[in-house]
Amino acid sequence: MRVPGASGRIVEEGGSACGALRRCCAAWRLSGALVLAVALLAGAAPVALAAEHPTARRAAPVATGFRVVAVTPHPGSGAADGALDVVVRMSGPLAAASPRPGLSPHLAGRWVVSGASFVFTPEGAFAPGTRVTVTVPGGRTGVVDAAGHHLARTAAFAYTVGSLGVIRAEQILAQLGWLPVRFEPAVRGPLDDDALAKAAFDPPAGRFVWWWKAPASLRALWTPGRPGLVLTGAIMSFQAKLGLPVSGVLDPPTTEALLEAARHPAPAVDHMGYRYALAVESDPETFSLYDNGRVVVASPANTGIPQAPTSIGTYPVYLRLATQIMKGTEPDGQPYADPVAWVAYFDAGEAVHYIARYYYGYPQSLGCVELPWDAAEEAWPMLGIGTLVTVEG
Repeated sequence: MRVPGASGRIVEEGGSACGALRRCCAAWRLSGALVLAVALLAGAAPVALAAEHPTARRAAPVATGFRVVAVTPHPGSGAADGALDVVVRMSGPLAAASPRPGLSPHLAGRWVVSGASFVFTPEGAFAPGTRVTVTVPGGRTGVVDAAGHHLARTAAFAYTVGSLGVIRAEQILAQLGWLPVRFEPAVRGPLDDDALAKAAFDPPAGRFVWWWKAPASLRALWTPGRPGLVLTGAIMSFQAKLGLPVSGVLDPPTTEALLEAARHPAPAVDHMGYRYALAVESDPETFSLYDNGRVVVASPANTGIPQAPTSIGTYPVYLRLATQIMKGTEPDGQPYADPVAWVAYFDAGEAVHYIARYYYGYPQSLGCVELPWDAAEEAWPMLGIGTLVTVEG
């Protein structure tokens, strides 16, 4: 049968779009019935054919603008305070239950959420020289803001803790007996391990006190908190006693050993006394060795002749030899090779030592401080590495 279409065209009945739709729907019902029948025959529970696919779950929302704004201590810093709080500031307020950042190496302490920031308060402190990495977790299991948005990706930041401060190094060395002064803390009593760790960056209050009547030449070298020869000599002595490379500086191995000695003092690192040597170019010339404030060696001495004078100033002993053939060149160009003993070098080729002379007390050497046998033999064991030798003009 032919009927007029809605557009005025003539279409065949059954060939219309509506007819095609009816056939499609019928086929769908038939296939659905077959699926349902198969399910029932198999003993399965009927399911809704229009149900959402089981894998079509909603992903956790990620805010592209949610990010780390700042980290303290500043990333890349090479002199951070190891006892300070670690702060990670985000671009928006944080959920109270958000995952916390991580720290490597581990340090006991507590993370809290404060507005848009994570704040870590340590119980102790990172050791001087430690490289610290702060990791802020991202992704579906990462940091979450108050609106439920996750940080898009994990972020990591690193900084390095600064070296041990001069004041704290002096306090420890003084308490162990390696300085001519002692340290008297304002608050008496031992510090626990956490307080000792923090003291590396925030030294306890107190004062340094001379515990012996030192000569003016030594007192003039000491200023608390200022690097100088007294500290350098003490560090050299400490390094030599522990078998460390002798440099006179607070390198990482020395710092570690010094902090360990502060935590657990032991006879192996305690000093037996403070020694100081003074040579005076007077008439006659003299040499004095102080041990714990007492003059234990007092002797006439020889210093350099005008053509090869002894260096004026203060120097730490850096090399010791029981005997040696000392070689060099006389001012007139003639070579020499002299047997000497009880040698303690303090400045380049200049040393305190024994050499045979008819008399002592006048300039005769080529720069060294020469002593008679008995005085040199008695002084040598106390002229250890780091012992300061002052030559006064």
